[in-house]
Amino acid sequence: MEITPTQLSILIHSVSIMATKQTLVSLGVIPQTLSLTEAYKLGTRRAVDRAIKEGQLKRIKKGGRTAKIKINRDEFNQWQLTNELLTYSD
Repeated sequence: MEITPTQLSILIHSVSIMATKQTLVSLGVIPQTLSLTEAYKLGTRRAVDRAIKEGQLKRIKKGGRTAKIKINRDEFNQWQLTNELLTYSD
């Protein structure tokens, strides 16, 4: 399989964004988890719900019935990168 210049550009861009986000998390600038609402804003609600249903993203719920549902930020970023690369692989 050969990588086109467009695919290489997308890959480099996506990896640099992912590395930046991981650095911000490790420095404590942004939290380790995303709320479900934030995930919907970054992706589409339909795609996020499907990824949760298929087990690609895991829900984190600490507390009782009324606790907010969170998603691990690194896991979400990896899922988003994979989807982006698959979209442009054709």
